[in-house]
Amino acid sequence: PDIDKMIEVVKAEINELNALVDDLSHKADVNNFNQRARELDVRKNEIFNNANAERLEGQRKAHEALDAANNELLNARRELNKIEASGSNLNQAYLNASALIKRLTAELEDLKKDKAVIREKCPTCWQMIPADQVQEAKDNWQKNHDARVKELEDRLRAVQTQFDGYKTEGKALGKQKKDAEKKVSDAESKVAACKAHVEEYSIPVTPDFTEID
Repeated sequence: PDIDKMIEVVKAEINELNALVDDLSHKADVNNFNQRARELDVRKNEIFNNANAERLEGQRKAHEALDAANNELLNARRELNKIEASGSNLNQAYLNASALIKRLTAELEDLKKDKAVIREKCPTCWQMIPADQVQEAKDNWQKNHDARVKELEDRLRAVQTQFDGYKTEGKALGKQKKDAEKKVSDAESKVAACKAHVEEYSIPVTPDFTEID
């Protein structure tokens, strides 16, 4: 009987030890799971931070590109404004030259119609003026008249040359304006695209954590 009791005591102790082992094993498994869960949480944070670090770097570069595009647009608009100002000045010069040509042409036509009015009698005594003096007066008048005509013709040619130069310059300036307008349009498109990139990078990145979860 004493042996049986001892056996029962030993069995009871064995059962207690087995229960204790099972309990310790369960706790170990729980601890392992918790440790793994913590590791995965850390990994999730790393993935999230890395993804958003890339986003922030992309956003920085997008802002740099936007600044460059805005500067390009500003320069393009300045160039266009400069060309438009030159065009406005050139157009006024063109109009002035055109008006001057019309006025000089009319003056020249009127001047060519002038006829010499030479007195052949003295207005005081009404005696005939010597023929050689009359001819000299006619010659002097014609000389002065021809000089005035030549002066007007030379001036008209100079203005006409200037006028033709304005037309040539205007054509070249018109092409420059078209090119400048295209540069402005291209720069505006680039700014719009850069703004879209900035907006795209402004949204925080949320990676797919399905597998980790």
